[in-house]
Amino acid sequence: MEKVETPAVVVDTDIIIDYLKKRQPGANLLKKTYLKYRIHITSMSLYELLYGVQQSRKINLINRLLKYVTVISFNEAAAREAATIHYSLKSRGLDIGVKDSFIAAICKAHNMPLLTGNIKHFIRISDIKVLPHENI
Repeated sequence: MEKVETPAVVVDTDIIIDYLKKRQPGANLLKKTYLKYRIHITSMSLYELLYGVQQSRKINLINRLLKYVTVISFNEAAAREAATIHYSLKSRGLDIGVKDSFIAAICKAHNMPLLTGNIKHFIRISDIKVLPHENI
């Protein structure tokens, strides 16, 4: 019998923050996603999460989360994608910022879909699959 591999998805920072703060829709969405997908986060999202907990000193929440997700690093392929994405969007007056450009580039470089509540930023980028919440 052939083993069927569980599909992978990159979960954006906003969904993780909602989950950690027990805020909807992210809290339930992350739980549902965990049942259907192998969850990944980008190294940029990890940075955003770690930066965000500095004042609250709730780093233990992030450490627990890291037991259940895989962190995808920003590598050379992602750097090349990010430069192209950021330049293209900024030159058209559609800048989404460096951090979201990095997140999109990591997804694109690894050919992985993105689950985000910030759809308006990421639909501007060609060749990146953004998962609608309804599909989870």
